[in-house]
Amino acid sequence: MHNIELMALGISVSSEDSINYHDDGFVDSIVNHSYKLNKNYGCKFIDIYKKYVHDLFSSGIGRYYCINKNGISNFHIFYLERKQVVNLLVRGHEETHFLSHFEGLNFLEEKILNELEIKINFSEIDNEEVKAFIGGIYSVISGGMTIEMLDRVYNHRFLDEAKNYLRGLRKK
Repeated sequence: MHNIELMALGISVSSEDSINYHDDGFVDSIVNHSYKLNKNYGCKFIDIYKKYVHDLFSSGIGRYYCINKNGISNFHIFYLERKQVVNLLVRGHEETHFLSHFEGLNFLEEKILNELEIKINFSEIDNEEVKAFIGGIYSVISGGMTIEMLDRVYNHRFLDEAKNYLRGLRKK
């Protein structure tokens, strides 16, 4: 067993040794870093898949990557460098994807309840991107920034859905 530290969320989770987590930090290109990881893990590409990966990830500013190799689950998050408020959002977003995959969203629910006095129930949210943006919003707020600061520099439809979900909740 070992601990995995999710720095933007401020959450530490205990994990089996068969799970590796890597925060690769800022990268120059989401697509190129994805290719690099696939090459490092021995994945082969065909041309049509390369186009699919390029189209899928070229517009994003962060990525959560998981690959199973030799009985080990390898998780990576990485992101493009932007303004600090966006960096917090994206890092928290990608860490929340990991928590969701790890079936650990209850840790984030508890943290949001204790610190923001907002009761989240991730099981009633179907969209994984909305869940991840809620984690990103939490990272922004816990990092000492505001939603208004974020609104001035970043827009995304799932971010809007996450904000609307949070607005509909009452404090405990």
